[in-house]
Amino acid sequence: MSPMRERSSSSPSTTGPYAGAHPACQNCKKKKKKCDRARPSCSYCIRTGYDCVYERLLTESAQRDANAKLLAEIASQKLEIAQLRQQVESLSRLTLTYAAESTGPTPPFAHPQNEPNTTSPMVPLVSRPVELYPSPTPQTTAAAAPTNAERMVIQLVNAEIDLGNTAQSLVGSVAQQLGIPWKEIVDQTSGPRLLHVPKFPTLASLPSKAMADIMVDKYFTYVNCFSPLLDYDVVQQDLAALYPTEPGVASLVAASPPVPDIRLFRMFMIFGIGYNLLPCALTDGVCDGGELRSCATAHFITALRGDDITCLTGIALYCALSMTDPSWVDPYQTVQFAAKLAVELNFHKDDPSLPQLERNKRQRVFWTIFGMDREISFALGRPTAIPENIIDNPLPQSVPDLPTIHSAFMPSHELFQQVVLLRRIQGIVLTDVYLSPRPGEDPEDASSRIHNEIDIWYEGLPHKVSLSSDPHPYFEVNYHLLLTRLYSPSPLIRQTTSGRMRTLRESSYKVIEMYGSMQEEHRVQRNHITLSQLASACTALVYTISERESVPGNIKLASWRRRALNQLESAERLFAGFCSQSAHADIYSNAFIKLTSGLKAKLNEQAPDVSHPRWVGRTSFSGQTPRPDVPVLGMEFKGPTSNGSNGPESTVSAVDLHNPLDDPSVSIPWSAWLQGTPSASPSASVQQNPSSIDSFLPEFNFGTFAS
Repeated sequence: MSPMRERSSSSPSTTGPYAGAHPACQNCKKKKKKCDRARPSCSYCIRTGYDCVYERLLTESAQRDANAKLLAEIASQKLEIAQLRQQVESLSRLTLTYAAESTGPTPPFAHPQNEPNTTSPMVPLVSRPVELYPSPTPQTTAAAAPTNAERMVIQLVNAEIDLGNTAQSLVGSVAQQLGIPWKEIVDQTSGPRLLHVPKFPTLASLPSKAMADIMVDKYFTYVNCFSPLLDYDVVQQDLAALYPTEPGVASLVAASPPVPDIRLFRMFMIFGIGYNLLPCALTDGVCDGGELRSCATAHFITALRGDDITCLTGIALYCALSMTDPSWVDPYQTVQFAAKLAVELNFHKDDPSLPQLERNKRQRVFWTIFGMDREISFALGRPTAIPENIIDNPLPQSVPDLPTIHSAFMPSHELFQQVVLLRRIQGIVLTDVYLSPRPGEDPEDASSRIHNEIDIWYEGLPHKVSLSSDPHPYFEVNYHLLLTRLYSPSPLIRQTTSGRMRTLRESSYKVIEMYGSMQEEHRVQRNHITLSQLASACTALVYTISERESVPGNIKLASWRRRALNQLESAERLFAGFCSQSAHADIYSNAFIKLTSGLKAKLNEQAPDVSHPRWVGRTSFSGQTPRPDVPVLGMEFKGPTSNGSNGPESTVSAVDLHNPLDDPSVSIPWSAWLQGTPSASPSASVQQNPSSIDSFLPEFNFGTFAS
């Protein structure tokens, strides 16, 4: 057979990614015959019986595309090799750790304690078959190697953390606003600490059924409504399996030997979040939040080794837990990881080929993580992880039903959509005001543009059916927080203009009023995020009063001074109440008192042309408790007085009309703000209608999205 006949091509004339073709086939070119270029075979090749093969030529653009694809494939293979090497090293360490354990079951997260708290490079994960709710059959973990997500979360959960880095994000945002030196906040010599050790739950470690019902109710009332990760019916099934009522049916925790179970992971995550929402009176001596977290951690591996939706849902629950009580882990770090993983798994893109139920679940998970990313970044003044321009996934149209306390305002899917819009505006304020203002844009034009976006969102909020004038209290407090952050001194606005000073004062004080409606026994002070946004409102209030709202003559008005003193007194008492029983918080309260003491002294002074008002000595901060018949905002706080002394009141004979900021005792550390230091975030509610909102206020200021 001729060598030419041995050449075969299954589809010699099919077109491919290559452009252009030689005028003649290879046979006609070699035989120097005139080729009629017929497809699939020319007439000469048909007569002679040769396979007709046309030579395709690459154009310059096609060659560049081919080279780019080849380079991308090489880079991907190198990254995969690096990931495999890291996985081998991780498995080697796990093998050594397992071998060192002499008795008892090995915890799923048993990394050496000196492993640094860093995450591995993001590499493509292999998508697994999606199961919206995994099989209730307990899953073991010995057979499979750790997944990429699992290895990263192991480092977040069980590695030793850098207290300096964690405290800088959680504590620094408050301390810098109050002008507290960094060295006075964190004990740099204390070294790192271990977060917690995974612990399989037992019947003895289970909270009572009544307490479990309360924590589940708190989770769905104040967390899941803003981050719809779980369905109520599924959780109720898990709860029934954990607390069986039928005789002879064993509880989930009664399995021997204990193995990780996705149902137990969900329940103990809910318990941990619900625990952080309960008042101290209900939790002290009843259950331990640290033990609940440890039990959830022991079963975390089942979520990480599930399908993509289960994996991201579990990580998002972990983020929610860290945001409700960030004293034990850095919430910014966990949310950043979840956001990057969501993008890595293409949750930011819609896939019409998937079943509608699965698409809806992916949308709920992605937009929840998007909201967490914007919220924590807005609170701490740090960059976001999900760029808005890459998102191509619509908002979900189906969201689990809401408790009555929320459904009275709007349907569940509309509430979630408004939360996402709020988070988007928080990202705009964070980026365009604090992190990277648009170059060349006039600050006044920029602030007006952002203010218009805030107003458009707020004016479009649905109102309660029975109270047409009342928006949802959660959105109302966030509206005022946005304005407070917008008009406070920042890289965009170095000094608040006279036209915006009144807006800043009214918005900041409205936040303080709404926080003041909370009951003191709720442990809001443990949430650094909430404390950060309250600090921003209090310092903004001090700033506007010290600047006399840009009207120097205001200091001569007795009514203006009286209102200013009342507001400062309320702010001090509220801030002291928040700081009580919090780590490092005493220094916050003392710093704020120093910040306001000089200003209050000047407000208490008597101007030469103003008679001594009767309110001086009754509302001034001179170590005396205000009279019961003179309530401040209707709040009964038990915070300390401004100077802690019981001495006589001291006044100055004449008022000095120079700017109080010239006095070192009244100096406000705005340099931190001008460098882009963080402050506010969402939270709270207002005491407008006691019949429907009172019971809603205490915990609302405090949840995952009330931070």
